Amino acid sequence: MFEATQQSENIYVVLSTITFLPILAFLSTIAFCMCEPSPTPIGILVAVPSLSSVTLCTDIYMTIIRDQGPRDPSLLHLQATHRSRSVWRTGAAPLQYFRRRDANQSDLNIDVRLIPILQAAGFYGVARVSTLQLDWSLLGALVERWRPETHSFHLSMGECTITLQDVGVLLGLPIDGEPVMCLVGPPPGQSWATIIGEIFGQIPSPEAFNNSRLRLTWVENLTPARLHDDAGIEEIKLHAKCYLLQLFGGSLFTDHSGGLIHSSWVHFVRDLEALGGYAWGLAVLARLYREL
Repeated sequence: MFEATQQSENIYVVLSTITFLPILAFLSTIAFCMCEPSPTPIGILVAVPSLSSVTLCTDIYMTIIRDQGPRDPSLLHLQATHRSRSVWRTGAAPLQYFRRRDANQSDLNIDVRLIPILQAAGFYGVARVSTLQLDWSLLGALVERWRPETHSFHLSMGECTITLQDVGVLLGLPIDGEPVMCLVGPPPGQSWATIIGEIFGQIPSPEAFNNSRLRLTWVENLTPARLHDDAGIEEIKLHAKCYLLQLFGGSLFTDHSGGLIHSSWVHFVRDLEALGGYAWGLAVLARLYREL
């Protein structure tokens, strides 16, 4: 997943290769369309030097509209703070700084005894996604063309977006089921530390928390890198819970925290059998829309 926020006139973007996979599905179509000049260009048509990372195009032509904006501001009401405003007025925009975030589940080498649990929960497709080579120039172009008001990319050839079907097909996440709703805080009379201790069999120390967020390194160190050959069912379930929590915080629901996950997510790994009853694909798509 990636997100972009305005900080000191610079854009900081956090990316996860897994949740960005649906975007990659139609990048080739976008690149092809960007090679074609607009049939009715408006303003100044300039040639931008080709980006080496966009393999389908040798030259990209972009129409820069000076001192222009949406004809109807009632829909695109965030135009005053959108990056395109700087591009249209000055021909440039604040620099983007990208930071990559990947879950370390790719280093765990999924044990065959975890596969039935992941399949029943609907996360085996995500677990099989390997590390992807990211195209930073293309990602930057997409971030600049994303409109949060319509949850779509605004291109010279029209609009395109990431659909729920993309998430279901490419990631294999369930798109039907109960909504994913996190607790705002622990139940009355309880603390996140005690709840996590009940689920994982060990109460984390105060150093393992940053306010209400839990450090993923604590979760990673709960279990060995590989399951023992004589591991019992409880040890296998504990390994699966740690794996899934790292998947949540490291790939599916990332943020700027850098290795932290809100403690409310542990609620979902308490009962592994009920985990597959949630619409995880819908939650991942909604989070991606929000962070973009």
